[in-house]
Amino acid sequence: MKFCPKCGRIMIIRDDKYVCSFCGYEEKIKKERTVVFSEDKNNTERMVVLEGGSEGNLPIEEDIECPKCGNKGAYFWTMQTRASDEAETKFYKCVKCGYVWRVYD
Repeated sequence: MKFCPKCGRIMIIRDDKYVCSFCGYEEKIKKERTVVFSEDKNNTERMVVLEGGSEGNLPIEEDIECPKCGNKGAYFWTMQTRASDEAETKFYKCVKCGYVWRVYD
């Protein structure tokens, strides 16, 4: 979710831009993205979970080990990916190699 820097309202995505439907402010969307693939049987659904470069705003869990490179330490965030009566999904991004994985509680 992105908020308009001019009027503070929620911006919508139109083409390759964030657009404020109230004041008309537009901002180009950064192309770099971290994408996590869902675990459906066809592996076709994708969900963008974090825009590139925004990791600096996230907390780091230093006890977690990256399953790809074995480094200790990963950024983490949570997101409601299933029904609202189910637990949130916790995502991790390795601070060293950038690998992204998720954990269901």
